[in-house]
Amino acid sequence: MTAHTSSTPFYRNPLRGWFVFFFLVQLGFAMPFSTNPKSRWTMLSALAEDGSPRIDAYYKASVDWARTPDGHYYSNKAPGPALLGAPLFAFLDAWQTRGISSREERDRVRRDMGGSNLRLLSFVFQIVPFFLLTLLMLRHLTKSGASRGARSAATIALLFGNTACLFLNQYFGHGCAAVCALALYLAVLQGRVGLSAFFFGLGALCEYSGALLLIPLLPFWIDSLRRSTHRAQWVGKFFAGAALPAVVWIAYHTYCFGGPFSIPNQFQNPAFVEQTADRANLWGIFFFPSLEAVWGLTLGWSRGLFFTQPWVLLLLVSLFAVPTLRREVFAARHRGDLALPLLFFVLLFMMNSSFNGWHGGSTAGPRYLSSGLVLLAPVLGLVWDRFPPRLQRLAWVLIGLSVFLQILFLSVDTALPKSGVPLWRFYFDQLAGPNWHTPALRLAIGISLALALFYWTWSGRLKESGYQSKAAFPPAGPR
Repeated sequence: MTAHTSSTPFYRNPLRGWFVFFFLVQLGFAMPFSTNPKSRWTMLSALAEDGSPRIDAYYKASVDWARTPDGHYYSNKAPGPALLGAPLFAFLDAWQTRGISSREERDRVRRDMGGSNLRLLSFVFQIVPFFLLTLLMLRHLTKSGASRGARSAATIALLFGNTACLFLNQYFGHGCAAVCALALYLAVLQGRVGLSAFFFGLGALCEYSGALLLIPLLPFWIDSLRRSTHRAQWVGKFFAGAALPAVVWIAYHTYCFGGPFSIPNQFQNPAFVEQTADRANLWGIFFFPSLEAVWGLTLGWSRGLFFTQPWVLLLLVSLFAVPTLRREVFAARHRGDLALPLLFFVLLFMMNSSFNGWHGGSTAGPRYLSSGLVLLAPVLGLVWDRFPPRLQRLAWVLIGLSVFLQILFLSVDTALPKSGVPLWRFYFDQLAGPNWHTPALRLAIGISLALALFYWTWSGRLKESGYQSKAAFPPAGPR
């Protein structure tokens, strides 16, 4: 390989402009303080004021609540993001409400500061960790022998080309889940059993669908244990990593919902429970996958991958249509680096297409797929050098289109698209409407900087100077 190595300082990294741009967008293109983040805010406020996750005093701030048979209200979201942010939120809350004796006045201050406080939590627990994990993933791709083109494509797709990046500066929970999924994937690639167990547990606490990772993780854990020469040490690391998330899971769900296997979906706001007797379902929410949802998540105008991040469909089709790539996917030695993210994405997709609210409500893109989409960008980098040149050029076009679309989605700060409304129509209306000034300014700045960075990338500054990798896949060993 040539000059660029994993030890290159950040200020000399050829992709440093994209990382700086990432911070500019995530800090400057703040999204609205919408219903979903408000559900986290209700729990954080209750913890700060009452020392309890019961949101009886705050549930009216959001429709995203669950009511247990004893009449108490709780957030209907997975508790991980709120529990992670609770100490920092409590500190901010104590400072902002200092000297105020009236609870009513303290709650007014909390409402006024809610959006700002959640943006700070997003910065600490989502934006910064995602930035650092992307740097670590870039380092792994370099060590694996991926070419500069492969590293560039994967990094840009990871930072700007997928739905997860829309949720990093707002406290939806998808940002925390994406961070945990990426951290878990790096742990698997490095054979770090304890860390993989920890981030699996934390990811499931941040988004219940993260539990689906258990299926592709089990073969990795079993194989790692089998190959380990110190099995007692392996078991110790595994349980040390899993212990804290497991204890938190059991304590929270037992306290709030009566048992470790009871989750808020069982006590969902009736407005989100489909009243039907002609379809087999779980809790009135989960059904068999529907063709409507499958179409909507792939080729639909309002949430489809084709209209939000088309490089994902190209990658998935290529992995099974190109014989050399198909052999890599099914090779036993790639169980962790290729099979794990692909199987997780398929499982997420099946879950999402079985959900009566598969569209995700008011949002841009298929948000329930976020933690799976974020793992497909490293997969793109690992297989990039096995793509035929024409496929690489097409992939670059689709990555560029995906970046443009995410910047467009992040540029509108006054509203979010409703389900069933084509994205192009919604964003055209926003840019042509009376409040066009801020979205248009954001879009102009974002697209201009993105085009400059793409020119920098495509001008040859990031090309290999002689070495062309075949994307080595070093097997992860137990640690």
